[in-house]
Amino acid sequence: MLRRVTFTFIAFVLLTIAFLALTGNFPPQLGIGNPTAKEILDGNPNADILQIDGVVYANVSDVDRFKERNNEVGEKIGEVKKQTDRTWWYRDFFATKLPVGTEIFVTKDQSYSDGDTPSVIIAQSEGNSFMYLAYVEG
Repeated sequence: MLRRVTFTFIAFVLLTIAFLALTGNFPPQLGIGNPTAKEILDGNPNADILQIDGVVYANVSDVDRFKERNNEVGEKIGEVKKQTDRTWWYRDFFATKLPVGTEIFVTKDQSYSDGDTPSVIIAQSEGNSFMYLAYVEG
């Protein structure tokens, strides 16, 4: 009887750890992480955001401080794959306002490789340029 209870308990613990690992909740992360698209859109359903490498970027084209910056277009890093305002399953190169096919660039003074987090990116669509700033904690 004791062996059966012990085996059941160990199986339960192992299955729980496997479930948590598969859902991305194990090991638990301490501290505050970067905001997700879901968190941003839950607070502001009309937000103009874009996600790249798991980092969410917000449109800052109308902010005076960023209008004054000289941000020349650098390396192309991709294109918008989907326009959506759905908060679940929000993926890289999804945007809420930019149309599918909008080209995404880093600024000329930045380089890019997968996993990097450029602080500013530029989206170009139909002859218009839009500047996006990374939402990063810290």
